[in-house]
Order: sequence, then structure tokens, then C-alpha cells
Amino acid sequence: TELLRRWAERNLKSEHFQALWDIPGLVAFLIFVNHLIGCCWYGIGAYAPTDTGRRWTTELLASDSDVRFSDTELRYQYFTALHWSLTQMTPGSM
Repeated sequence: TELLRRWAERNLKSEHFQALWDIPGLVAFLIFVNHLIGCCWYGIGAYAPTDTGRRWTTELLASDSDVRFSDTELRYQYFTALHWSLTQMTPGSM
């Protein structure tokens, strides 16, 4: 146990370990922020005033489909909005 204690004192206080320890917290924070942005994006699309009468939340899923986005499961709607949010904060595309 003394050997383990000395190893922990030497390695767990290193800058490298601290940096590795901080990464999961940063990732969780980014996911949370994207969750909030995605929820806001969905709320804007579903409930905000519109001057054209059209909303992205009521559009057809595909041009050859008769299923509207609003007819899908809530889980699909959430992950679609989350995906949009993630693509806005990264160099990826939709």
C-alpha cells in the first residue's frame, strides 16, 4: 500500500493527470450547452411567431414522404434539434 500511495502522490498531482481529469467535465459542459441550445432551437421552431406561416418543425421529413417532423416521436425531434446545435458549434456539417 505504501508503493501505491507514493505512486498516487507522484502521478495524480501531475499537470497531465489534471488535464485528463478536466476533459470529461468540459465535454459534459459542452453537451449541456448544446442541449440548451437545441431545446431553444426547437422551441423557436415550434412556438415562435412566423411571418410566412411555415415552421421547420412542421415541414415534411423528405420530399418523397408524407410524414411531417411534428408527427415523429419526441425523441427524434429532440435529437434532430441537438444534432443541429452540435453542428453549429463544430466545423462539421449537417
